[in-house]
Amino acid sequence: MPLVALEAPYLVSALVFLLIYLPVFYIGPAVVIDDLKPAQAVRSSIAHIKMYPVRVVKWTAGGLALLFATAYASHFLFPAYFQWITILINSFLIIPFLLVYQAHNYIEKYGILKRPAKRGRMR
Repeated sequence: MPLVALEAPYLVSALVFLLIYLPVFYIGPAVVIDDLKPAQAVRSSIAHIKMYPVRVVKWTAGGLALLFATAYASHFLFPAYFQWITILINSFLIIPFLLVYQAHNYIEKYGILKRPAKRGRMR
């Protein structure tokens, strides 16, 4: 039964959601990239979040900002169709970007991604 139906305070609902959300955050990349079983993927996800908590915070904050910006921009630009516009933009642009960003964060633990070289003076 949803916590809203139980009339739980919003803060309690948010904390329960966070406790469910965090352990399963990297399950998708762990199963696809590391070929782990679901139980192993949960352990891997928790371990990865413990090692790199800032990545999850950045992903969450960035994702929320993008989703809210899309909703507000489409509401002000296309008030009659803003829900449909928001769904289309989120489905085809924002969510795929967030999935790739999540996989990128997960893959970074291997150190195989190269950063562009800093451009400086040639010697």
